[in-house]
Amino acid sequence: MASGLYLLMLITLFAGIGRISTPARERTGLRTWTPRDVWCNAQRGVIVLGEYGPSYPPLHSPAPRQQRAQDTDTPGSRS
Repeated sequence: MASGLYLLMLITLFAGIGRISTPARERTGLRTWTPRDVWCNAQRGVIVLGEYGPSYPPLHSPAPRQQRAQDTDTPGSRS
């Protein structure tokens, strides 16, 4: 019961953030929302919050590859 309520509150929070992130002219009224509107606004809210998260170096950058090449254990590197 509590986990269902937590999930409902989390979806509502994300949908609210997604609704706020859209321009006022494009918003639909809360009374006319369908489950699809809630889902789309919740997805938009997750995207908006994800953009404010920490940024990590891209995986395709050369630095992690060089570090991985140094960390690998090859037969020639054993003493």
